[in-house]
Amino acid sequence: MKIQKIRIEDIKPYRNNAKLHPISQIEQIKKSILEFGNNDPIAIDENNVIIE
Repeated sequence: MKIQKIRIEDIKPYRNNAKLHPISQIEQIKKSILEFGNNDPIAIDENNVIIE
């Protein structure tokens, strides 16, 4: 696996993602990342579509 930084604007959501997060959960995740940081990189395919 190769880790590299790309612009957030270039990342595309996976259209068939079955998971939906309510606004309250997104806010919890946001607060956690702001407080503790994020050490889990996003996995994308060759088209910059999120796969994990």
